[in-house]
Formats: sequence, C-alpha cells, structure tokens
Amino acid sequence: MFIAARSHGLGLRIHAEQFRPGTGAALAAELSAVTADHLETVTEETLRQLQAAGVLPVLLPGSSSR
Repeated sequence: MFIAARSHGLGLRIHAEQFRPGTGAALAAELSAVTADHLETVTEETLRQLQAAGVLPVLLPGSSSR
C-alpha cells in the first residue's frame, strides 16, 4: 500500500507509536515517509532513525487520553 501510494506521487504520513513503541516509526524511517505522526511512546533509537532518514516527527499530545 505504501509503495503504491508513493508510486503515484503521494508523500507518506504514518501514524505510529501512539500507544506502544515498535508500531510503525521505524517503518516510516525505512520508507522515508514525509512524517511520522503521534509518537507518544517513541524511543530515542527510533527518533535517531527518523532523523537519519529525514522524516519529520510530529507529536500530537492533545490526541492522547493518557
């Protein structure tokens, strides 16, 4: 799905790591997404991966019920 979207010129925005780590931010880095959104539970290592891939991390703290 992500590859098909990119092949049609769409930038990827991936909703990841909102409730638990390991749920998409590393994939966002691997696919060079435009953004990785939510990230309430992202780890330092995954943030480094996002930075190295040029993915803009977007924290959306108002959307969490915690």
